Amino acid sequence: MFENLTFELSKENTWEQIEPRKYCLAILRGDRINIIGMSQQKNVNVGYDLKNKVVSFKDMACPLLKHEVKLRPY
Repeated sequence: MFENLTFELSKENTWEQIEPRKYCLAILRGDRINIIGMSQQKNVNVGYDLKNKVVSFKDMACPLLKHEVKLRPY
């Protein structure tokens, strides 16, 4: 559980287009907790510092996302 966490969502991370003029809210409320899912984490870099028990979130405005990136096997 996180306390005092601010995680701002863009409209692309909040709404899913299901038809040309129809959108659905991509967030569901849980009974005791809310879960940040895959839709909310699109284009967000999530960092895990296990030693210091810190999780960080950063917008990922990467120009490489606009191009196909091919990875070579080891």
